[in-house]
Amino acid sequence: MHAPSLTVAGVAGLLAYLGAAVWCDARGRRLPAWCCAVALAAAVAVAAWDGGIGARDALAGAAVAAAIFGVVALALGAGTGELRLAVVAGAWLGPVAVLHGTVLGAATIVLGVLVHGAASAERPTLATALAVMRGPRAAGAGVAAPLPIALPLAAGYAAAAVLAVNA
Repeated sequence: MHAPSLTVAGVAGLLAYLGAAVWCDARGRRLPAWCCAVALAAAVAVAAWDGGIGARDALAGAAVAAAIFGVVALALGAGTGELRLAVVAGAWLGPVAVLHGTVLGAATIVLGVLVHGAASAERPTLATALAVMRGPRAAGAGVAAPLPIALPLAAGYAAAAVLAVNA
């Protein structure tokens, strides 16, 4: 499956959205729904404009991300902020690149869990990883997220955008 190339406007829009998402997550561990709705509309508009990935691929990317993070949110109790972040990133990236970005973001989360465990002399376990995914809202988790979860996901999606532009 060949991923359509992103335009400069698409990459700029994605990076602006990811920056805003990381900032909101770092400040209050919340990603406002209105911000995501505006970014989603912009992603679909830009995708259809100027030889972008196309509105169909933008909507397919959002659907792929919704499917992946819908399962994650249900299975792990993750918040809907991660779901919204992924859906909007999927609309900017398209279905193939959002898969790449999700894998890269998940790898960054795992690396963060391992580094956090090594730095705190705490052995990384599945429970630690789940607590990090759930963040500080996890009742009784005993582990606060070492970094806002939007940061590693955004890093994965930004890397996927770079790879998609150079494809």
